[in-house]
Amino acid sequence: MEDLLQIRYSRLCFTLEFPEETHLPVHKVSMLRGGIGEMLLQGNCIGNRDCEKCSFAEECVVQQIYYHKLKIVPDYVQKKESLGYVYECGDTRTNYHKGDTLRFRMTLFGNVIVHFPAVLQAVYWLGMHGVGKEKARFRLIEIENQHGDKVLNRDEVCLAYLRPEMIGEYAAERMNRGRQVVKMRFVSPLTLKHEGRFLKEFQEQALVYSIYRRIYLLNCMEGNVMERKCPFQGAFEITDQRVRPVKIPRYSGTHDRVICLEGIEGEMEIRAEETFVPLLYAGELTHIGKNTSMGFGQYVVG
Repeated sequence: MEDLLQIRYSRLCFTLEFPEETHLPVHKVSMLRGGIGEMLLQGNCIGNRDCEKCSFAEECVVQQIYYHKLKIVPDYVQKKESLGYVYECGDTRTNYHKGDTLRFRMTLFGNVIVHFPAVLQAVYWLGMHGVGKEKARFRLIEIENQHGDKVLNRDEVCLAYLRPEMIGEYAAERMNRGRQVVKMRFVSPLTLKHEGRFLKEFQEQALVYSIYRRIYLLNCMEGNVMERKCPFQGAFEITDQRVRPVKIPRYSGTHDRVICLEGIEGEMEIRAEETFVPLLYAGELTHIGKNTSMGFGQYVVG
């Protein structure tokens, strides 16, 4: 099982401080992703944002971060995959006063970790430029790694504290806590298509395949050879569930309008075979389903 999870990651928690009162949307990941992406483009793109015609596309920092290429490309992958990172933000406040802080996480995978300095610079610039409709300015005051070490403390940066680790180490640590896996809860919407239809309720086979597919593609990004066919059919059972549909509005710069992303949230009582439990824990880091780059598909088990 450890061979499946030899995927590097660094999970970073950013703390932003607002110097004045401001207003932000309930759901913030799309806003943060878009703002950081725009700053990355402004600071690094020399091809007039026409990636198809740009002769520097192979070395583009923005492409390396947001659309990192797979070293092993499965035949069913027809477009760019946003695999190298996920965002998380559970802060649903909309009103912020002077001195209030906002925390969000960004987990970097594989070779994307080496581009953290560009991400750091982009977040710093975003604070000066402003985020959201109100162009809310902020100060980036702290970045912590998964162990609480300060990669950034005010103006001091220590890249040694990025401390990349393997997802297998995370899964092993979770298993060593000795807690039985009996529940699974999605804390952000799951958008997942199975047998041609989007899920309206949680389904065992769909979840197993989605978790395995995510691990498989991350291994492809790392260049690790892994069996494509999922060997875990029947390793996971849902005994009860509570589910609700969710719609999250976001502004799309591509379409120049607000669109709604749809999914399901809720929790379920589960039984999982011991061989599959490490992948369940791994999925906590990687997220699953569609729109993971927008913060979707985040779950916790325990």
